[in-house]
Amino acid sequence: MFSILTSPSYFNEQLKWQKRREILLEICGDISDEDVIASDAKLSELPELLNGRSIEDQRKIIASKRAEINKELDKIPVRINEVERNIPDLSDLNEQNLTDEITKYKEWIEEKESEVSRIKNGTEISHKEKILREIETDLIDLKNSHSIENNEKVNVKRREVYKIQDEIENIQYEITKMKRDVNDGASTIERLTELTQRLRKEWQEVNTKTFEFEQDENCPSCGQTLQEEKLQIAREKLYHLSTVINLQVSKKLTSKVRETLEL
Repeated sequence: MFSILTSPSYFNEQLKWQKRREILLEICGDISDEDVIASDAKLSELPELLNGRSIEDQRKIIASKRAEINKELDKIPVRINEVERNIPDLSDLNEQNLTDEITKYKEWIEEKESEVSRIKNGTEISHKEKILREIETDLIDLKNSHSIENNEKVNVKRREVYKIQDEIENIQYEITKMKRDVNDGASTIERLTELTQRLRKEWQEVNTKTFEFEQDENCPSCGQTLQEEKLQIAREKLYHLSTVINLQVSKKLTSKVRETLEL
């Protein structure tokens, strides 16, 4: 007390704040917590926080909690390091692509929300029915187009098949005709061969024959001797007749050959 009274700087410079507070309260008197709380509206919630404890006790509790919080704060960097180690590597991701994808999903969400709203107010049914009718119309058009296209292709192929069938039938007809002609030709050859052999034989028989005139010099009627001149004339007539007969036989044989060839 002597130091306080004799040295003006002792109170402010040598004493701790707790001791200075204690001396001031002894000199000036203390006030209750209720008076302090009542003096400021900002402290109206303080009694509820104190819950019957004194300011000092509450300060100690706060100090204890602060110490715990500081300990937790000290652990935060370690936890941050652990979390950072567990964070997946996103270096290969493209920010623009992610932004575009997010925008797409937002649009999709808005679309679905709009769809939900239409379902709630009943317009979605008519909207879906309209879409269904449009799809059915497109489907019918597609079927018709596909049917027309297929029919055209089928008709083209059918005409090609008919043409090929006609060609096959013509070829088969030609083959049959050729076979018939071959058979007829073979029969004709065989017939001509037989006819040739027969005609050759007849020709040889006719060709080998010679005209021989044998006539009795005496007349068979009266028994008189015939004149040599008349006999010679008779021989010439008979020879000429024989030549004519041989020529007719030759023509006849030739005519038979031609008729056979024409057959």
